[in-house]
Amino acid sequence: MVLKQTWVKVFPSTVNSIKDIRGYFSSKYIWVDESDYVPENVVDELIHAITPYQTKSNAKIILSSTAFKPNGLMQSIELDKQSKYFKLRLPYQLGLNTIYDPKHIEERKNNVEFPREFELQYVGKQGNVFTSQQLDLCQQLGEQFNTNKIAVSQYTLKSVGIDPAFSTSSFGLVTLEHIKTDDRHVIRVIDCHLIDKADPNLMVQL
Repeated sequence: MVLKQTWVKVFPSTVNSIKDIRGYFSSKYIWVDESDYVPENVVDELIHAITPYQTKSNAKIILSSTAFKPNGLMQSIELDKQSKYFKLRLPYQLGLNTIYDPKHIEERKNNVEFPREFELQYVGKQGNVFTSQQLDLCQQLGEQFNTNKIAVSQYTLKSVGIDPAFSTSSFGLVTLEHIKTDDRHVIRVIDCHLIDKADPNLMVQL
């Protein structure tokens, strides 16, 4: 498509189409919209295909997206302190009374998709394992049994769980504590870490 003497080429997010991008040497702008939703098996090929254009034709590369799931393309760039990308976050608050009607925002705040669509949270899609009501309850209990309110005891039972990292995933560590109240037994998280690009062999030493 030609628009005011500018040639606009649109590619679908498939492996073969991404590979075709390599053939355009005079690109001035490359804009990957909804880049956080590019299929995982295409992300590496996409980055390898578009990055050389910064040198080939001094192209400006723009990756824009609504936040999707944790550990995806956008969060990996956001957490990368050495990233060459300029990072611009645009939460809904910046658009109030301009592109967003405050009344409309208030009506949508209970929507399960709201944190992801408007608050830049990497929460993924709601599945069928936990309901939104159960997640809300977890947050309420988390506040009630926060370690700032109830100190960690050296006499309680503890357990440590790990989620080893593979490929681009983060290495997860979580420490749990069992405590007993007057009317219930509680297992609470007292420490957790996500370590990006961790070496599993080194994690054993933690």
